[in-house]
Amino acid sequence: MRNKTVLFVSNNENECNLFREFLSENNRACPLIVANTCIDALFVLMEMGTPPDILITEFNMPDMTGFELAEAIRNNQDYDTIHIFVIGSGEEIGKDYTQYGVESCFVKPTTTESLSAIVSYIVNQYS
Repeated sequence: MRNKTVLFVSNNENECNLFREFLSENNRACPLIVANTCIDALFVLMEMGTPPDILITEFNMPDMTGFELAEAIRNNQDYDTIHIFVIGSGEEIGKDYTQYGVESCFVKPTTTESLSAIVSYIVNQYS
């Protein structure tokens, strides 16, 4: 079984670093790709030979929302296998996210521990 690839979309450098640290400290053999905008994430997807297994994006991004990114990804059948997750505020994740092809939404973590719990859940569930 091949290692799972994770694409993390965030314009917050601290969150990207925490995500990287979590995967390395917990001996996750998950290659991590980081995109700083949703548009960058779409370009990364086009350039990849094989799509990532997991995509985690923040809801509020400068160029489009996490739901809009998920919808754009789901419009391409080549990306049907990607497990998509969105991190946002309680108000955002209260919407019907499944209509965008999102598997689950999480409240944006406010501590390192809560970010670790979310990442651990997702990686363990789909690795």
